[in-house]
Amino acid sequence: MPKEKTEKTKSALNLVAVLLVIGLVGATLFVNRPKDCLGGYRDDMTIQVGSYSVITERADTDQSRQTGLSGHECIPEKTGMLFVFEKADLHGIWMKDMNFPIDILWIDSTKKIIHIEENVDPNTYPKVFYPPTPASYVLEVASGEVERAGLKLSDQLSW
Repeated sequence: MPKEKTEKTKSALNLVAVLLVIGLVGATLFVNRPKDCLGGYRDDMTIQVGSYSVITERADTDQSRQTGLSGHECIPEKTGMLFVFEKADLHGIWMKDMNFPIDILWIDSTKKIIHIEENVDPNTYPKVFYPPTPASYVLEVASGEVERAGLKLSDQLSW
């Protein structure tokens, strides 16, 4: 075979090899990419804090409060779960069966934020997190949401 054809064949084989590697790397990144976190949450109510709003699913039965976000794979930004309790108390929150970190806000009967725990990791289980004073509600949102939204103690929520 002439030298010119051998060089063209080598160049073609090199190109095929490069394209194959690029394809394999791309496929691996596609398969291993983070899951899009859409759906899987009810839109029971919207909570407002100033101009910030979060769509929440209500947990207002013993079973729904005990289960909470356990079993969910993720939580989208501006989405949360609002735990509604019959009476104000030092309601504890744990990370049992959680798959992602969250921010936790305890809210009093006047709908004011009284305590915040940020970036609570599932690996903290069996630790239980409590507010310093009785709370009537607990709001769980995506980790980093408190910082992104600029939420702070004494902020007044409405729903």
